[in-house]
Amino acid sequence: MKTFDPSTFRQALGTFATGVTVVTARGPDGRDVGVTANSFNSVSLDPPLVLWSLNRSSTSLRAFTECAGFAVHILAANQQALSDRFAAHTPNRFEGLQFDRGIGGAPLLADCAAQFQCRLAFRYDGGDHEIIVGEVLTLAHSSMPPLVYYGGRYGAITGLIGRVSEDERRRGGGELMHLLSRAYHQLFAAEREEFTRRGLTEDAYLVLRLLGTQDCQTFDSLARIAATAGRVLTDETMAMLLQRGEVTRNAEAGFLLTPSGRQTMLELAALRLAKEEDATAPFDRSEVDLLKALLRRLFKRRSRPQSTGVSAS
Repeated sequence: MKTFDPSTFRQALGTFATGVTVVTARGPDGRDVGVTANSFNSVSLDPPLVLWSLNRSSTSLRAFTECAGFAVHILAANQQALSDRFAAHTPNRFEGLQFDRGIGGAPLLADCAAQFQCRLAFRYDGGDHEIIVGEVLTLAHSSMPPLVYYGGRYGAITGLIGRVSEDERRRGGGELMHLLSRAYHQLFAAEREEFTRRGLTEDAYLVLRLLGTQDCQTFDSLARIAATAGRVLTDETMAMLLQRGEVTRNAEAGFLLTPSGRQTMLELAALRLAKEEDATAPFDRSEVDLLKALLRRLFKRRSRPQSTGVSAS
């Protein structure tokens, strides 16, 4: 006798981490269809069979069960947007996408971790879903880490499992602020040396970077952003940049980069990116992406208003 409801069942299933696929086909009417699915699984090596399932209420079901062939794309870790696109209720999920054609005219999406082109082999009743089994006729795969789905959230394989030694666990690896500070100063050292050699202060360099990201900013706007980095922007800094001819001022739009200022910013940005690539070269790309994502979450959390602990009576 069943002792749970569908919501509880869904939550329990969510504890099983899966990859994320997009399955595509060209229907018998010539219409391209595609859906996001994490029900993909292997069935057999010989013959090579895979399966996935689709809700019986899906408007794409007929196209997938009557097509001449379909393609299963295992998404790479950087393709969350593609997963969201084919999971959304939009009339044309392929709009703006570039793709090739595969078996049966199925759209083939680029830059995925793996791709399987299949012919429909079997169909089975799966309750409120149709289980579709395909025979793999051709495939392609890469070394890119896959996109992962767990507990209703996206993730990625990081390669970090098992790399932390027992000694590091015991010591905790160092205090977070100390590690962040050391990483910042090591990565920033060459950049600081170069802008100092050019006669720029750290605040002046920050202004060039901010205007390089978004031109035409007022002093107040620049000062607010600088404050989030712990810097206090002064009139003296702006006056120095104006005198050097690296920024100009528009009475209506605010401060703008001059061609000279933009060139300085681009040269320093190239140095920064080169140093970052060099520093992160020993790591998997997924590890670097994970680190950036965790830091963004940390900053976002810290930027939320803090509770005063006073409640209304």
